[in-house]
Amino acid sequence: MGGALGGHGGAGGAGGVGATGGSGGLGATGAEGVTGGNLHGGDGGSGGKGGIGGAGGDGGAGGKAQAAGFADGTEGVGGAGGEGGAGGVADDGGKGADAAAFSGAAGGNGGHGGDNGAGGAGGTGGAGPTVGAHGADGFSPITGGNGGDGGSGGSGSQGVKGGAGGVGGDGGLYGNGGTGGTGGTGGIGFNGSTTIGGGNGGNGHTGLTGGDGGAGGKGGALAGHGGDGGTGGTGTSGIFSSANGGDGGNGGDGGTGGTGGVGGLGPVC
Repeated sequence: MGGALGGHGGAGGAGGVGATGGSGGLGATGAEGVTGGNLHGGDGGSGGKGGIGGAGGDGGAGGKAQAAGFADGTEGVGGAGGEGGAGGVADDGGKGADAAAFSGAAGGNGGHGGDNGAGGAGGTGGAGPTVGAHGADGFSPITGGNGGDGGSGGSGSQGVKGGAGGVGGDGGLYGNGGTGGTGGTGGIGFNGSTTIGGGNGGNGHTGLTGGDGGAGGKGGALAGHGGDGGTGGTGTSGIFSSANGGDGGNGGDGGTGGTGGVGGLGPVC
């Protein structure tokens, strides 16, 4: 009764190189599954790599899954949605005349998961070109690119847990970690007897300031358990001594609330 998987979305095109840099292309959305075969949606394409100083492209969304058809007409549980594409990796900052051109560019954001699918991971931020470098004004610090945010998880179909949020991307040198994606909402339970949880929030990632953990997804109807919040990312020592760990994500609402995420560690001085 099954069949082939839905096609995968194509990867985004790479950004052009320029003074400020071209952004990476957006990853293509994954193809939808075909009704009647309990098929998965295709994965979203990865975002394209940014040019020098250009941001990474966002990941494409995962394809939507279709429900399986059965001879008696009963609707089956949909196949898993495609995973959102990962954000593109940004190049290191270019050596231009102004401060902005020195800074690393942001990583692309992860794509949203299709039905039942997990969100894509955020892309890594580009590094600043020189440790301790300053901008054209001689004062402004050169920063690394922030990590991309994790994609949000897709909603669960009936009887299916919500998709997990994607993890935030790593910050480049002196850049901040990306925020974890929000977990998807859990599907409704069958006959009131099943409690379906929301997806867990993605974890924040390491950076000058650690990324915040993503919020847990809302529990499905009929007393589903809320998803757990993601863990905050670790703060790293860098230009500033006040780098902090990211906050843990909030637990999702539900018949039983999700557990809040753990805050990230501050830098070791």
